[in-house]
Amino acid sequence: MAGIPQLRAAGWFVTGQERPHRSEHLSYHLLVRLWEHMDGSGVWSVSLHDCAAPAGHGRVERRYGSEDAARTALAAMYALARHLPPLPTMPPLGQTEPNHELGRWQISEDRQSGAGEVGTAGH
Repeated sequence: MAGIPQLRAAGWFVTGQERPHRSEHLSYHLLVRLWEHMDGSGVWSVSLHDCAAPAGHGRVERRYGSEDAARTALAAMYALARHLPPLPTMPPLGQTEPNHELGRWQISEDRQSGAGEVGTAGH
């Protein structure tokens, strides 16, 4: 669609159960997004969001002159986040303190094909 940036990839850095059930579910820590600008400039953007930050804060974005440069930056974010210490996740029913565990990426990709691909990358 001309003029409107198109989302080409996104990933959530999460802890918790893969499929929510009973008292446990996913805790979202980071969101990354890869955008293609559709204005003919060839510009791509990568944004990183801290899910715990107040609205309007905890977001950084960088523009790149090519898809390859933007995807390299995105891959670096995926790799670096795996070195974070264990993060809090929702406590089981009856427990007041959160559990801590290593995070993992849940990634969705769309390389302009119209078909999305979803995967989970472990720690």
